[in-house]
This record gives sequence, C-alpha cells and structure tokens, in this order.
Amino acid sequence: MCVIVDTCCISKVFNVNAKEHSRFELLYAWINGKNGRLVFGGTKYKKEIRPMKNFLKLLLDYERQGKVSRVADSEVDAFALKAKEKVVEKDFNDEHLVGIVAVSRCCVICTDDTTAIPFITRPELYSALNMRPPRIYSRRAHKALYGAGIGARPRQKGKRRKGRK
Repeated sequence: MCVIVDTCCISKVFNVNAKEHSRFELLYAWINGKNGRLVFGGTKYKKEIRPMKNFLKLLLDYERQGKVSRVADSEVDAFALKAKEKVVEKDFNDEHLVGIVAVSRCCVICTDDTTAIPFITRPELYSALNMRPPRIYSRRAHKALYGAGIGARPRQKGKRRKGRK
C-alpha cells in the first residue's frame, strides 16, 4: 500500500515535534513500518519540496530502504495539464496531486488542504482510467484507510465477530 503526502502536510507527518503531528502519528508509524511506501513525482511537487531540506534527507533515506515510488515527471505533468483543462476553477491549484494519483494509481492522499480536497476527489478526473478518486487521510480517525497497517489489529481469517452469523 502507498500514500501521497501533500506538501502542506509534510512537516505535520514527518516532524515528530510539530504541533499537529498527533493527527498523523499513525500514518508516520505506518510509513516507517514494513509496509509503508511514499509516492511522489511531477515537476510541481518536486519544486514544492525543494526548499524542505530535512524532508529531502528523509526521502533519500526512505529511498534507500525501498519505501519510495517515484513516478515519471513527464507523465504526471501531462495528466495534471489535462486535469487543469477539465477543471477551470481558479481554486484548483493542486493538479499535480491528481497527476500523481493517476500515474501511480495510489488510492490515498494525506492532505488537510480543504480547498484542494473537493477537486482532488472529483470522479470525472479519473473516470477515463477506470479508477475511483483517492481517499483522503487527514486525521487519526482515517486509520481504517490502511486497515491493519495503521493502528488497527488485523482480523484473523475464518473468525467472525461476535453477533454476526
């Protein structure tokens, strides 16, 4: 399973001393566990993370551990351009996230950008690819997006919950 972390959440997710880290600590633990994987790519995303020196060091470390999936910048940029043509509203400025989702087929984005969420989750942006819009992880309650991966106990096969037939 993989996740795209929007640049507005990078410090909240990866800086354990950040004021809002508690909202993302389960995601952080999952990324650092054996199944966690980050996805990134595209010219705009890379431009946004360039000034984040500490994150770039961490990203290189994750890459050495095999926890990073890079997607082709040209493919992300091309899909982002198509998305920008479909959605002409001026508030839509995170088209690169749509591009990353489309190219990587990653189904979860970590963001708390309330302006971007309605655009990122528009089904018509992904319908040509026969895929659903991504799910949004923005707080601890969203740990179910990763099931057993973030803070939940895995269900054992064959066992039923009490009260169910």
